[in-house]
Amino acid sequence: MARLPQYPSLLTHRRSSVLPDELQRLIAELPEKIEQREPIADAVRTLIGMTAAVPPAAIAGAALEIPLLGQFHRRLPLNRHHSRPASPAWVAREALDTTPDLAWLYLFHADGRLREAALHWISGPPPNAFLFAALAYRLNDWAEPVRIAAADCARRVFPGTAPVVVARAALHLLTQRWHWQRWGSEAAVLDTALLRPDVLDQIAAIFRSEPVGALSRTMREALRSPHMDPYLPDLLKTAAQPALRAIALQSLVERRATWPAGFRQEWVDGSLGRSRRVPAFEARPIEHSVPLAALLSDGAADRSAAVRKIAADALIAQPEALAGQQDVVGRLLSDPSQAVRERMDFYMRRARGEVAWTVAPAAKTP
Repeated sequence: MARLPQYPSLLTHRRSSVLPDELQRLIAELPEKIEQREPIADAVRTLIGMTAAVPPAAIAGAALEIPLLGQFHRRLPLNRHHSRPASPAWVAREALDTTPDLAWLYLFHADGRLREAALHWISGPPPNAFLFAALAYRLNDWAEPVRIAAADCARRVFPGTAPVVVARAALHLLTQRWHWQRWGSEAAVLDTALLRPDVLDQIAAIFRSEPVGALSRTMREALRSPHMDPYLPDLLKTAAQPALRAIALQSLVERRATWPAGFRQEWVDGSLGRSRRVPAFEARPIEHSVPLAALLSDGAADRSAAVRKIAADALIAQPEALAGQQDVVGRLLSDPSQAVRERMDFYMRRARGEVAWTVAPAAKTP
């Protein structure tokens, strides 16, 4: 995962923050303005605009910092035996009623009643990927009324959210949503949004254009949807990262999409009760009309050894279907990568009868 930007924190107990300096300052100034009932509409609009600079992957850190900066939980002593809120709930609710845009900030409020109220107030689509992720996280809120309100809100606003906004959030959410344990039927609302055809079109565009970043896991998660299949032949040639081109080639050659599905126990020695924890994968079939020989030719010509290894594995696994591909075989035999040459050495030994000509075991999914 790419390292998140770090900024000096206004919170004395934290060394750094995932929020830009000016955004921290604006949030920290809100409590006093709310208590004094000063106009905050302009400040809130500015604040919401600045959240566009925060990556969706920073949502967990932001969820810890925003309530502290905004003092959404602070208590001031009334006497030794009682306490009262510094900003009473009715004052905070009044601010929400008079400044509806505050709802986006109140998604991070420590009071579940205010999170729920904020979700009822939201009527328009999230303006950026960070706030889309903030709303998505409420689908897994620890309070059931908030989860219900979040699902209703998502049904209202997710369909109208710009596909580029959803796609940017999806790069994070597609890999994280499988770890969420509290939600149930709410998951379908998010999955419908993340796997919209127009969103997948934007995700494919990101795969073509971004040469850095941990995108291979995102691509495998996106392949849960058959709507991703038509993009694979093009991504084999145009994806910016070798890992993405390798996934595209492997999926097309094997005619199946695979993705991580947690872990499973694999027995090492049943008599001694010894086992080990290994990754588990799920799969679905892929239908396409690209000739296997054309896929092999593209893979063998790729500039990355990771992709050329997939091409060599295909030669070993499907020798009859790829008979006559002498140009490709010759290219791979003289490949600069030792790993590719070793595969081709095995291929040639089998062709000469030095090794039994049986289908090799399927390679483990990376």
